[in-house]
Amino acid sequence: MKSFGITKRGLVRPTNEDAFRIVLPSLFIVADGMGGHVAGEIASHIAIERVSDYVSGERSELWNEVTLKDAVNQANIAIRERVNNEPDLAGMGTTLLVARVEEDLFFWAHVGDSRIYRYYRGQLTQITVDHSLVTEMVHEGTLTEEQAKFHPSRNVITRSVGTTDTLEVDTGRLTLQPEEMIMMCTDGVYNMVSDAKLRDILITNENAPEACARSIMREVYLGGAKDNATVLVISNT
Repeated sequence: MKSFGITKRGLVRPTNEDAFRIVLPSLFIVADGMGGHVAGEIASHIAIERVSDYVSGERSELWNEVTLKDAVNQANIAIRERVNNEPDLAGMGTTLLVARVEEDLFFWAHVGDSRIYRYYRGQLTQITVDHSLVTEMVHEGTLTEEQAKFHPSRNVITRSVGTTDTLEVDTGRLTLQPEEMIMMCTDGVYNMVSDAKLRDILITNENAPEACARSIMREVYLGGAKDNATVLVISNT
């Protein structure tokens, strides 16, 4: 298995509220903070640290999607405690993707609108569902997927880590095929680079996570890099 991640501030935002971490051999975390000023940056880093600490304290052979869900809930508690101690940080939160690979199994836990995609044999598929207002509107039939891309509320998320005392966490698992690739990213990536272009990059750079991630980030900047952007690519090789 090979992996590579990269995060950039972009060309518009004054700070980078995104964060990611690869905890070798097989734990992957991506967060996109929110809250204004430095609060979003604080939230994403608290989440990364708390998840890393929690999962590292568990026996790795027992990690699964339940462990990852528990880790996300621990991150939620940690952010809420920080807000209680520092009321000026009220409202801060973060999206969170936590994933783990064990042999040919891929486990994940997910809150917010950061995404996980799988790529195999020329097909790119989003495996998480965005926790966002426009996604709910698409499911209700009041918006098309194309309209959702340009809707004024497209950045409104309906779930985030750290903004409520209780949290609903999506989880899942899938069986990885040999040479299958996984991509984890924040909205600063997929809002700048179409799924078709992401697919083309993965096809061109199959089983080369660093080349994939760097090419994707290059496209983000060519598109204007209007937001912080983070991409992490895993290759099952």
